[in-house]
Formats: sequence, C-alpha cells, structure tokens
Amino acid sequence: MKLLLASLLLIISIALSTGCTQQSSQISQPQTNQPQDSAAQAQSDWLETRECFECDLSQQDFSGQDLTGVRLNGSNLRGANLQGVNLSTALLDGVDLSDANLKAANFTTAALTNADLTNANLESANFTDAFLRGAKFTNAQLKNTKFVNADLNAANLEGIDLSGADFKGAIMPDGSVQE
Repeated sequence: MKLLLASLLLIISIALSTGCTQQSSQISQPQTNQPQDSAAQAQSDWLETRECFECDLSQQDFSGQDLTGVRLNGSNLRGANLQGVNLSTALLDGVDLSDANLKAANFTTAALTNADLTNANLESANFTDAFLRGAKFTNAQLKNTKFVNADLNAANLEGIDLSGADFKGAIMPDGSVQE
C-alpha cells in the first residue's frame, strides 16, 4: 500500500513539473472569472436586490424611479439621469455622481459621505437630514436645493450657486450650524 501511495505521489509530482501545469492553470481560470461573472450578474440585478457595490452605472437613465434605500457605495453614476428619483435612506458613500442630472431628486436621510457631485445638476433636490460629510459639490447647480438639518461638515462647496438654497439647521463645511 505504501509503495502504491509513493508511486502515485511521484506520478503527480512529475505531472506538475511538466506540461500539465498549463492544463492546471486553464482549469483554475474559470474560478478567477467567477467573481467577475457574479459581479456582472449583481450589477444587472441591482434594482431587484437594491444593492450594488462599485458598479458602473454611468450614463444610465433612472429618471423618476423609486430607489429608496438602495446601497450603491463606491459605484460610478457619472453622467447618469436621476431626475426626480427618490433616493431617500440610500447609502451612496463614495459614489461618483459628477455630471449627473439630479434635478428634483429626493435624498432625505441618505448617506453620501465623500460622494463626488462635481458639475451635477441638483436644482430643487432635497437633502433634508442627509449625511454629506466630505462630499464634493464643486461647480454643482444647487439652486433651490434643501439642506435642512443636513451634515455638510468638510464638504466642498466651491464655485456653486446657492441662490434659494435652504440650509436651516445644517452643519456647514466649517462645522458651524446654520440658523
């Protein structure tokens, strides 16, 4: 029995040191692709599951949809159309929403920590009670946007039009509370 086991181990050892290693790597390749396949599946099914982390949803049209409570942390929504979308209680930490159309979108109690909203159209959007720490609003359109009781600590509000925006009770980028 010991001789048979030793012979079997010798055959396996020889096979691994010859051309069989190439076959072995080909066999393992589908396993490395499996996470990509499941990631692609998760990305296509995210509306049903309500979550998709680090997904590429750029340039997509979600206008008017109810996306309450979705979890899209780290996802790319650059240039997406989210006009009139309900994103209340959504988790959007680290999301790229630059150049997106978010006109009249509802972000009530949503979390957008370190989100990039550069050049986004946020006219008439509602960020009441939203968590926006470190969010980047550079050159965003914020006309008539509501930030009532929102946390904007360390947010970047450079070059934006704040006409008609409501910051009542909001924590401003410098940590002060707006009266």
